Amino acid sequence: MSICDTAIDYRRAGLCVLPAILAQKRPVVPSWKSFQTRLPTEIEVGRWFEQDRAVCLICGAISGNLEMIDFDLGGEAFQAWYDAIERADPDLLGRLVIEQSPSGGWHVAYWRRPGKTSGWSASLKEGVLFVFSSSATPFEPQQAYSPFSVYALLEHGGDFARAASALRGQGFGGEDTRKDVDLSAFKPDLSTPGTDKSASTIDKSAPGTDKSKVQFTAITSKELAENHYELVYLIDGLLVRGQPGVIAGPKKSLKTNVSIDLAISLSHAGLFLDRFNVPEAVRVGIMSGESGAATIQETARRIADAKDWHLRDFDNVVWSFDIPQLGNSQHIDALRRFILDYELEVLILDPTYLMMMGIGNDAGNLFIVGSFLKSIGELAQETGCTPLLCHHMKKSVSDPYEPAELEDIAWAGFQEFVRQWILLNRRVKYDPDNGGHHELWMSAGGSAGHSGLWGLNIDEGTRQDVGGRRWELELISATQAYEERDNMQEEAKAEETAEEGAQGDGRTRCRARCA
Repeated sequence: MSICDTAIDYRRAGLCVLPAILAQKRPVVPSWKSFQTRLPTEIEVGRWFEQDRAVCLICGAISGNLEMIDFDLGGEAFQAWYDAIERADPDLLGRLVIEQSPSGGWHVAYWRRPGKTSGWSASLKEGVLFVFSSSATPFEPQQAYSPFSVYALLEHGGDFARAASALRGQGFGGEDTRKDVDLSAFKPDLSTPGTDKSASTIDKSAPGTDKSKVQFTAITSKELAENHYELVYLIDGLLVRGQPGVIAGPKKSLKTNVSIDLAISLSHAGLFLDRFNVPEAVRVGIMSGESGAATIQETARRIADAKDWHLRDFDNVVWSFDIPQLGNSQHIDALRRFILDYELEVLILDPTYLMMMGIGNDAGNLFIVGSFLKSIGELAQETGCTPLLCHHMKKSVSDPYEPAELEDIAWAGFQEFVRQWILLNRRVKYDPDNGGHHELWMSAGGSAGHSGLWGLNIDEGTRQDVGGRRWELELISATQAYEERDNMQEEAKAEETAEEGAQGDGRTRCRARCA
């Protein structure tokens, strides 16, 4: 049996199984804490273990209250514990999973019924297991199980065909020599009133369908009410872990530059745009296919210098100038490996349109664009990595100098797909005579409930400036941004009026002289 088969069997047994880095004794997936409250899907497990990896299990409620005692220091306390258990209940040792670790310690794994201090959860009599408890997954309460059913549920995730095949491989059973057995008497008559015709009683699977490949899970309302689900902010009030996002704006609105500031800030628990706090450093990847390595390097150096760091010291950021094609399954597999190999918790993809080159004239088709974006959503679920897509706005916006809205994002599907967003737009037209000065709107929001609108002033300067280009930021309230723009418009109007007045006085004097 392969590592992948073993991992899938663990999942079917209700255990939260993850790939691990054996030398470091930790999960490969960067954001593994989310799996404390949800089981991975079989598809996720299968993809994780396509390559042989070490296996780890998350203990606790998510794995049916699996618990483990870890005897460290060469297991110096293990023998005393073992002897005490043997004296108290010799049969108990045979029901525990006991293994020795590579370092010489010992692990003892067992299942604890939550809140169980007395009484019986099940009984075994005359070869039949009868379960009383409603907390004995995978068994149902008030149900009787044959030995074969118990074996199939515990060892093969309820797949009776696989269980029978496995037993046959071990020498159990023999050839069935019976032929032409008539079972029609056992077939229910669906025309009889009262016969159960529910979907659960009629197998509508397509011929040849392997039912073990697909599994849907659910939780009760009580579990939904009592489970601990937590929104973890990567940037306080601005960016949530695990939810796909977009950084969007019209052309030349500094999307890439802002993305680089975001990546560097996330990587060392700094301040994004010198304002927004990053509570914990995370691993970030940037895949950029538009600006070029030289421009990215120059911009990243300026931003790092502005934060009083050297770019080389930001070892939590990795940079790639290769970009995937989201419609190519081989590229998606390579992107999955990229995320796992570099242990990325955030991945910035810039720009998205270059990653959908096969879309042709279907950019306005919700379903086709959605199929491209779906691959990113699935990767986020599988790996725990938060994807951020850099994308453009529509060219035909009614007021190009007002705060951007989700509806302004170009192409179908994006506003439906993303769960959080940072939108950029210019507050005033760019003035080349005031080189490198940008007055922007920045709006942010998400389905988690955060939202905000600010004025963002960025001074980059020019290459001709003493000391070269820079990265100077000022974040102001929306109210202040509107007031500044109104004042500028009033001043410009006053200057225009004064200029027209001066021109009128000149024409009057000319007529007087001519007269």
